[in-house]
Amino acid sequence: MISVEIVELVGVLMAVKLNPIKRLNYVLIASIILGEALIMLILRNLESMPFLLNMLLDVIMLSIITIPVVWWTVTKLMNSYLDTITERENQMLSALNALATAKDNETGSHIIRTQKYVRVLATRLRNMGYHVELLTDAQIDKLVQVAPLHDLGKVGIPDHILKKRRALNRG
Repeated sequence: MISVEIVELVGVLMAVKLNPIKRLNYVLIASIILGEALIMLILRNLESMPFLLNMLLDVIMLSIITIPVVWWTVTKLMNSYLDTITERENQMLSALNALATAKDNETGSHIIRTQKYVRVLATRLRNMGYHVELLTDAQIDKLVQVAPLHDLGKVGIPDHILKKRRALNRG
């Protein structure tokens, strides 16, 4: 029976690691085919039904079948994948911040002040009506989180230059 083969195809797709977009396409195609097969089985005895009602039932039943399949096979996994990426980003930023702080304790204090300034400036800009669509709470949080990276270049500068008390010269 064709629907058993489709269910097996969905199972195979679940086991294979695919690009999320390809996976979504395959799951949508498989669930639509399965849904249409089930709908034809259910609605074949209802041929006397008006065309629009038949089409409406077809769309409703296909939605009832497709939405849970897509959520179960794609959306749930995609959210897990995005959570993993966010966690890795946070770990990387923490490591870079620790690197900058380890170089110079004053840099650590400077990082904290810079984060506070970024939050105040971004919030003020939004409240004044500038870039309101871009400066959401989540985006401001992300700006605060990456603000310390502006000083990361100091890590590569030798201490005798970075901590020199007099003006730098060519000699």
